[in-house]
Amino acid sequence: MSHEIRTPMNAISGMTEIALKVLDDREKVRECLSKIKSSNYYLLGLINDILDMSRIESGKMELSPEAALPERKMDELVQMLGPQFEQKGVRLTAVRRFEPDRPILADFLRLDQVLINLLGNALKFTPAGGDVTLTVEQAGQSETERTLRFSVADTGIGIPPESLGRIFNAFEQADKGTTAAYGGTGLGLSISSTLIPLTGGRLAVESAGGKGAALFYTL
Repeated sequence: MSHEIRTPMNAISGMTEIALKVLDDREKVRECLSKIKSSNYYLLGLINDILDMSRIESGKMELSPEAALPERKMDELVQMLGPQFEQKGVRLTAVRRFEPDRPILADFLRLDQVLINLLGNALKFTPAGGDVTLTVEQAGQSETERTLRFSVADTGIGIPPESLGRIFNAFEQADKGTTAAYGGTGLGLSISSTLIPLTGGRLAVESAGGKGAALFYTL
């Protein structure tokens, strides 16, 4: 769970350091506190999920939907993760291709957890100067529902074809060299691929070794 936990912890730590340096700038301090609050909320939710891992694996995890604007949730996510991408020198781009100002009903805590896992992986395996793109696009719509397609694409090391079938297994990465070079437990994608089916979706991946990777699902 190392990088899943470090993501919000690094955001909290980084924003606290910045706030302490700009105490005379009330607006900047307020902005830092807002990001700390958002990261803290996610971290508490993640800890609860870790403690309830047996419920996730047994299929007894229940969703808790809430109404919110997807564009606002995207902004919160980019704000929380932005400092880590800047520190490594990787560009994070958010692309919206859906009708704005229309709330959707979804379990945003689970959705955020999945997206942070995917974005954290993309950052981890993308070298400085690379790009990571979070895209949310509309794939269908009716009077009461709409289908959104989420994708995270990077320009990192990619995944060899022979490893694509097992990257969603718990405690597994593409190969032993990946663990040695980049660290981590290999649980991020396993957790994500367990949560996504609860929403009726399926996590899929496209990649060629050395040419980046793209992971996507619909909600």
